[in-house]
Amino acid sequence: MALASHRINIRRQFVIGSRRAVVAIVLSAAAACGKVPAPAPPPPGPSTASVRAAVDSQLAKLIAAYRNRDGSAFAAIYTTDGISSSPRGTLTGRPAIEAAMQKAFADGVTISGDSAITEDFVVAGDRAVQSGHLTWTQSVQSGKPANIRLDFVFSWHRDADGTWRIQRDLAFPTTRP
Repeated sequence: MALASHRINIRRQFVIGSRRAVVAIVLSAAAACGKVPAPAPPPPGPSTASVRAAVDSQLAKLIAAYRNRDGSAFAAIYTTDGISSSPRGTLTGRPAIEAAMQKAFADGVTISGDSAITEDFVVAGDRAVQSGHLTWTQSVQSGKPANIRLDFVFSWHRDADGTWRIQRDLAFPTTRP
């Protein structure tokens, strides 16, 4: 009986000692954590001015591609999964956007006297939203030139290579200037 009692005593001491060791390790770790400096904050994102300049450059390329009747260059301003929505329908992906532009150019669509006005611009990390209007004179082989005003909202996304591209656009004609 004495031997059994002695074994139980040894087990109790082992368990109590183990618990104390765990508590000591946890307390030491907690104390050490308090001494570790906080991680540095992430670097600031690009400034609104720098994003606006990059987006304005891309928008100028988009208008130049339209003016030059270059569907491939026009579609290249969109992300690979870009979406273009207008009263004529919705196009998804660069190939669909390029094909629609090539068809419009084949039908004789040309523009002149174009301008872009940004009315609102917001940046959030690698995303930006731009709204405004475009105006131009559009001609089609079969008709008279028409003055067009198109209100737009462009959702821009910065690609991994740093290039800003249109991820989604909503464009709709409003009043003719």
